[in-house]
Amino acid sequence: MQAASTSSVLTRVALALERATQIDPADISPSTRLVNDLGLGKIGRLRVAICLEEAFDHELSDDVLDRFVTVADIVSYFGHRYFRDHDYPVPAVFREAPTAAESAGRADVLALQ
Repeated sequence: MQAASTSSVLTRVALALERATQIDPADISPSTRLVNDLGLGKIGRLRVAICLEEAFDHELSDDVLDRFVTVADIVSYFGHRYFRDHDYPVPAVFREAPTAAESAGRADVLALQ
């Protein structure tokens, strides 16, 4: 269930960011900062919020929106919101270096990529 939930949230976030910013998802990493790296101002951040709200059918408050500094923050927020019964780490595709589990070739971790 964890792999399916991770994949679902990651896919929705990536599609929402692509729709809002017209930036190729391949150019976005977990550490990508919405303001500094993507150059999103107030209007750009609102476009991202609207696309996320549509993707997840959930209204975001200004307070929550202000807490999104990186792409990983968005994935974590929606992962915790929709899959509270799981320990929701940042997905493997959003980490800079491979973990020990990835190096060992665990199929469930590699399936996320």
